[in-house]
Amino acid sequence: MAIKLSRTVCSIAESATLAIDAAAKAMKKAGRDVVNLSAGEPDFDTPSDIRKAATAAMESGFTRYCPAGGIPDLREAIVEKLRKDNGLEYAPDCVAVTNGAKQAIYLALQSILDPGDRVLVQAPYWVSYSEMVKSLGGVPVCLPAKYADGFAFDVNQVVKRITPRTKALILNSPNNPTGAVLPQETLAQLEEALFKRKAGGGKAGKKKPIAGMCIISDEIYEKLVYAPM
Repeated sequence: MAIKLSRTVCSIAESATLAIDAAAKAMKKAGRDVVNLSAGEPDFDTPSDIRKAATAAMESGFTRYCPAGGIPDLREAIVEKLRKDNGLEYAPDCVAVTNGAKQAIYLALQSILDPGDRVLVQAPYWVSYSEMVKSLGGVPVCLPAKYADGFAFDVNQVVKRITPRTKALILNSPNNPTGAVLPQETLAQLEEALFKRKAGGGKAGKKKPIAGMCIISDEIYEKLVYAPM
């Protein structure tokens, strides 16, 4: 008897990235000269010092369950990184460690989405964003951007697409797959459009997001910024 899969699972598209990766590897195995630009992984092995540290940790018995939010020392190191590199102040209990960016984003979406809720997605986008939203019963809504504009979307188009069911906006800068970095001007316009100031106004007034929206900022490529030639 065949198992009937759920509508949710059937609605998820195959990963285009992995499909291209498989095709490139098959072509390479067949003897063709292929430059594979699909899967986001380096062309070198994990550095030896990292491998040695992982081996030493296992040999010392560091193989047990850890707190759900992550190893305390690691969370404190992340807090220090955010303070030093990004000028952001967080307490360790505001940090959660995951197995990767995909799990982090999925859990964030799972925490806020109900069936039918909408998520604005900066396009072109990493293929997993829309599928994660759909797998949770949400509706991905694209924010198209053009090469001629440096792939910076129109903030007015963001505002027009917001409805009472809009729960989040996913930003990815530097962007996968374009590599584009959102200009400071666009980010400033976005802040002005998505946040309102409480009574008291002015620059000193506190700000809160409209319509209970969340901004999910995927900054996995923050160190991969290259100056134009």
